[in-house]
Amino acid sequence: MLKNLLSPEDCSKCPDKCCKFTDPSHLPILTETEFETIRKDGITYNRKGNLFQLKSSDKNSEGKTVCPFLIEDKGCELKHHPFECAIWPFYVMRFAGKVVIAVSPNCPAVNRKCFEDIQKTVNDGLSDCILGMIKEYPGLIEDYYDNAVIIKVIGEETVTEGKKIFLPKE
Repeated sequence: MLKNLLSPEDCSKCPDKCCKFTDPSHLPILTETEFETIRKDGITYNRKGNLFQLKSSDKNSEGKTVCPFLIEDKGCELKHHPFECAIWPFYVMRFAGKVVIAVSPNCPAVNRKCFEDIQKTVNDGLSDCILGMIKEYPGLIEDYYDNAVIIKVIGEETVTEGKKIFLPKE
């Protein structure tokens, strides 16, 4: 889905890897299916309703928390990446009551692309994929952070019967 923006070479050559986090609360969140597929002894998780957030206390020399699936010289050990990793460097975020797709300013390969190519990726399938996931797992929607660049508004979040739900944009 992101092949026109990122190649495996782009990711393997990146010195900072997206799998290192200044804030450990940004470690990936897994759906139930992802959790069952990639669960591994020795890796801990925080359960959040029907989602599971990875936990790690491993820090690199820069003090960043490292994803427990990252092999430093090779990249991610997973063959099938969780949703949040698969859509990186995009985020699904809430911003001013809206649900948006935003792109991180921290991916050097994508930062070299023109805005139209980034927008085309969102509109040519990524947006539909994201909509499907957050309808089933609204807990994947994050609060806005990291100076992410908003690419598209896809709906809004509302509260019904005490629960936050996602309403797609008409």
